[in-house]
Amino acid sequence: KLRDQAALFIRSDIGNGNTTLFWFDNWLSMGRLIDITGDSGTRVLGIPRDAMVSAAASAGQWNIRRCQGYHLRAMIASINSVPAP
Repeated sequence: KLRDQAALFIRSDIGNGNTTLFWFDNWLSMGRLIDITGDSGTRVLGIPRDAMVSAAASAGQWNIRRCQGYHLRAMIASINSVPAP
């Protein structure tokens, strides 16, 4: 539990995205993505559980599936507000 609490105060700079975990590192202002979507997020967005941020982008664009559901749309909007690596 202490690790989860500490994660709230640590934010990752994604840089080229090769060292930042897409689901488990806190690289967005809204927190860790796995905490927002739960385990179903990996399936819904089509991004593997162990993916780095760089795996979700190519040629400077995010490659994320469009989704239904307000909380997912808000999360995707937050991702799109960050420059893709």
